[in-house]
Amino acid sequence: MFCLIDIMVVLNSADCFDFMKNTRILYFKGTERWYFMRIERIDRVVIAVKNLDESIKFFSDLLGIKFDPAGSSDELLVRAAYSPSGIELMEASHPESPVGKFVEKRGEGLYAVVFKVSNIEEATAELERKGIRKVGKLDLGALKEVIFHPKDTHGAMIILAEYEDVHPATAAVAMGLLQSQKLG
Repeated sequence: MFCLIDIMVVLNSADCFDFMKNTRILYFKGTERWYFMRIERIDRVVIAVKNLDESIKFFSDLLGIKFDPAGSSDELLVRAAYSPSGIELMEASHPESPVGKFVEKRGEGLYAVVFKVSNIEEATAELERKGIRKVGKLDLGALKEVIFHPKDTHGAMIILAEYEDVHPATAAVAMGLLQSQKLG
């Protein structure tokens, strides 16, 4: 626990400080505004690939990990597969998609790093105040993501993600129900 008075005393001598691991509290003097950005963890690393099925096999064999069944998005023009280990493989389903353009220009490789945050609006506002341009936003039900321009972040696309954590047993039951519905 912390006391607001204690924070204000500390902030009288500095513009920001860390009060717990990976949490930044910013107070801008004269604005009477507090900004919180809590990076909970690296959610996943996104790798752009030419052939999703071959890449799943390659990374599964190389790292001994499994991937969830691949899914696709007509809106985003991609096919993707997620590993519980924190790797997402993404293939363009159209050459004019952002992933397609990335692979054409740079080849296969690191496409983005996704950070899980506790409050996406506040985290987005903080990055924008620091001059990082937002280039996209996804709202996929319980998952919200905001995408930032890689030119502003040393060539690495940064994505912020917010969602409620689900206990692994709950996720397993949900997956089982989805699979039984597909089969039935």
